[in-house]
Amino acid sequence: MRVPHALLVLASVDDRETLCWSVAVCGVQPVPCSTLQEAKTVMASDAIGLALCEDRLSDGDYTDFLRAVRSSGRPIPVVVCSRRLDLGLYLDAMEMGAYDFVVRPYQEADLAWILEGALWKAGLMHLGRPSAQGSAGGRFYEH
Repeated sequence: MRVPHALLVLASVDDRETLCWSVAVCGVQPVPCSTLQEAKTVMASDAIGLALCEDRLSDGDYTDFLRAVRSSGRPIPVVVCSRRLDLGLYLDAMEMGAYDFVVRPYQEADLAWILEGALWKAGLMHLGRPSAQGSAGGRFYEH
């Protein structure tokens, strides 16, 4: 089985760098982009296993991205990333089908736990047999 890909739809360069590193450490191939349009193009051409999307993008927001994922018909778990702790934003994202919601500053252990759950939900991880690729943390397993 190939390494799962994570689509990172993040307008912030700092967040893109931080989260690319975080998913790579977990044994997941990051596929970074900065706009909604770019994300739609990548989703159409790449086998994305999960996605992280910033709440605000230059050409839309997380609601537009969640709608695009839903209309693609693919069961991609989406984690919404935000710089602000806002209960209304969290509830809206979850009601729209987000897998989870994280607020900056991102905690490495929390991200690993969330990514593991998202990969398991997407059927890209199976507990019990280590991945052939391995990971720095040794937490991710494949079928």
